[in-house]
Amino acid sequence: MPKTRPQCGLILENSKGEVILQERDNNPDIPYPGCLGTFGGEIDAGETPEQSIVREIWEELRYRLQDFQYFGNFPFEGYDIHMFRKVDIHIRLEDLIVREGERAVCVPERDITTNRYRFAFNCQQILAEYFKKLRHPQ
Repeated sequence: MPKTRPQCGLILENSKGEVILQERDNNPDIPYPGCLGTFGGEIDAGETPEQSIVREIWEELRYRLQDFQYFGNFPFEGYDIHMFRKVDIHIRLEDLIVREGERAVCVPERDITTNRYRFAFNCQQILAEYFKKLRHPQ
């Protein structure tokens, strides 16, 4: 079912420069089953994108998101995805409580543009741009 409201997502980077992504449920009734994407979701009516990402990350990971930055707006299939970023040098997978999706996965930059993983929605393009702009500025 197509999304009708804007979405939000978080690029969460650890001390090794890996991004922590959600492996989506392997349910054939959802878009991109079993693929990797960012944690986040639909922005509720009356919420700002910033309020939404804090709520979504708490709901999905039990992680208190603070001191994050807006990364950009990435349109996809007729709706907007508001992306945020956070570098947390202390974060570890074992400290996260994944409440949505199969699990959290740490993905290094080198694997973003390879065929090692299947990515959901426009996640691969967003991450490639993230590393290009923020890690390797021209």
